[in-house]
Amino acid sequence: RGSEELTGRGAGGPRVELLEDETWTRKRRQAERVMRSALRIARKYEAKGSEQKALEAKDQRLHLELVVAARDRADKLREEDTKEAKVAAVREKLDRELQASEDVVA
Repeated sequence: RGSEELTGRGAGGPRVELLEDETWTRKRRQAERVMRSALRIARKYEAKGSEQKALEAKDQRLHLELVVAARDRADKLREEDTKEAKVAAVREKLDRELQASEDVVA
């Protein structure tokens, strides 16, 4: 009987091995489920991270576009101010010349 227990052929020997195999299989399957679940969660976080990076890149592009637009607008306003100042200077000069010629005539 001692030799039967050592070889696993005695009463209940193969059944014990079968139970151990089933337990191991259940544990392995459970571990696989947990790993797949963790992998799904990790992929979701990775996708969210990618979305966040894409949004940040879009924000940076928009910011750059706004800065360029603001600079362009400021340049345009400076040009308009310069033109207005020149027109005002010419108008004042013409007014002075007109006044001087009217004074001469009068």
